[in-house]
Amino acid sequence: MKRAWPYLAFLLLATLLYTVYRFDCSKHGWPESDAAQGFWRFNYAFLIAWWTGADRRQLNQKFAAPFEFEAFVFFAWPIAFPYYLYKTRRGIGLVLFVGFLILLTIPNLAAAVARLLG
Repeated sequence: MKRAWPYLAFLLLATLLYTVYRFDCSKHGWPESDAAQGFWRFNYAFLIAWWTGADRRQLNQKFAAPFEFEAFVFFAWPIAFPYYLYKTRRGIGLVLFVGFLILLTIPNLAAAVARLLG
């Protein structure tokens, strides 16, 4: 059985790297690359879908969904991901979703702080 936590570690690392990039760009007044922003969006959706797949395997199919559910999470994560978390964890799942949203906003907050400081 695969654990879902290593996949979350990838998401945390990606968030950290993008946060440092956004902070540095904002601190020096450099424009952020559209490619980097697109890569972040893709990476975030991919890692959430990847984590969902590992989590489903860890739960041993307590959540009945088609085999392509992870693809649906990738393409429609703002809808599918909170649905999955709620169905598998109820209220705690929604709190977990807020945690994932916080991870999504950390780079933007870091860039705002850098603009204020510099």
